[in-house]
Amino acid sequence: MPKQIISASRRTDIPAFYAEKFIADFRRGFTEVENSYNHQLYIVSLKPEDVSCIVFWTKNAAPLLPFLDEIQDSGTPFYFQYTINRYHHLFARPDVEPNVPHVLETAKTICKIVDKYGKKSVVWRYDPIILSNKWDAEHHLLCFDDVITVLDGNFSRVVTSLFDDYNHSLSRLGSLLHKYDITLSSPQEISQQLPILLEGMVKKAKQHNSEVFSCAEEWQQYGVKQGSCIDADYIQKSFGIEVNDKKDRGQRPLCGCATSKDIGQYNTCKHGCTYCYATI
Repeated sequence: MPKQIISASRRTDIPAFYAEKFIADFRRGFTEVENSYNHQLYIVSLKPEDVSCIVFWTKNAAPLLPFLDEIQDSGTPFYFQYTINRYHHLFARPDVEPNVPHVLETAKTICKIVDKYGKKSVVWRYDPIILSNKWDAEHHLLCFDDVITVLDGNFSRVVTSLFDDYNHSLSRLGSLLHKYDITLSSPQEISQQLPILLEGMVKKAKQHNSEVFSCAEEWQQYGVKQGSCIDADYIQKSFGIEVNDKKDRGQRPLCGCATSKDIGQYNTCKHGCTYCYATI
């Protein structure tokens, strides 16, 4: 069987809430995953000989830190897609991301990871971008600059995209927006704001020797590089390994992610973010 990329996970925050379960499964060499359509369980191998790379998606990797040496010593490369948005702080809306650690704590965790495993081990996600009458381009640029300052060079690329208004996410977010008299920007307003925001992000990132990449967006005209989250090219260049670069057909049309096995379960993340796509 060819090696496969493990996505851990688009569906939930495994490092934050299920680190001990993950390492227990890693030690036994497999995990059980529930099919979201028919709810049947299937087995995904976690044996080093079957795994080319593990991509962790998280807003709090601290609980997984004690186990990273074990994963690395097994010969299994890994990196984090690490989301830091700051809706809960800079925008003074703590109930947008009620259980997400403060950015200062997050920066400490990222610093520990980068110090030990290098910049290649962390990709910062500024995602999703929610544009509104109160969260406009200037507000986002303040937030973006704030995070850059706190991270202090402990990243080399940023991945970003606009909020996708899936019905379940929009319904949950809508109640909170109504509470604070916030109105989502119209498509015309978004098109006016995007050049200001994205060109500003590219400029700020460049000042810190970093680059901005898109997630399922076509923003090259603003200086944003076409990117993906599970990025075969990034894995190959960062870890010197060959991986399957075939596009994942299970993702959105503009998604450039390579094929992977996601081992998470929907509706199990405890961060409580109102914009979450994986909580229904």
